[in-house]
Amino acid sequence: MGQPNKPASKPKNKPRRIKPQLVKGMRDQLGAPILRRQEMLDSIRRVFERFGFRPLETPVVEFAQTLTGSKAGETSQRIFTWNHEEDQVDLGLRFDLTVPLARYVAGNPHLRRPFKRYQSGPVFRVDKPGTGRFREFTQFDIDCVGTSSMMADAEILVAMSEVLGELGLPGHTIRWNHRGILNAALLRAGIDAERSTDVIRVLDK
Repeated sequence: MGQPNKPASKPKNKPRRIKPQLVKGMRDQLGAPILRRQEMLDSIRRVFERFGFRPLETPVVEFAQTLTGSKAGETSQRIFTWNHEEDQVDLGLRFDLTVPLARYVAGNPHLRRPFKRYQSGPVFRVDKPGTGRFREFTQFDIDCVGTSSMMADAEILVAMSEVLGELGLPGHTIRWNHRGILNAALLRAGIDAERSTDVIRVLDK
């Protein structure tokens, strides 16, 4: 007697091979560049701490509304955002260190003023990548919050000058701007507050 026919076996699904590629605008780094950057950041930290600034760390992820503010304009188009279904909230990657600082200060009203802090860390922007321009990069901020004294601005300028000297850049020039002066100049030129936002955005680029 012949053998009974065996049912045809189903083809096994082969695991999908993942291509080891970088996301556009991102980069890997190895060895010497990392060590040089770490050495540079350590030098900057030492200077800022001599001036009484304290380190602050904030999360990379924030609520999208915190990052965009009440009006979602051009800034919202530069933020990596997604919806977290479980918590039913929109989240985003920080695009600078200033917005997280503002959120921290607003959420901690009993901070001793003036509040002097420094912070370094990665930030993310949906910008068009180019030579030397990436969508993830490191920022280093120094701020003094809670005083209107011009001495606070002067102290930051002196600290910046010492940082540049520490990094081996003598004979440097620091250019200082003031948003209030710029706003007044635009108003004097006949540019109202609504249009001045567009002008400042162009100048910033």
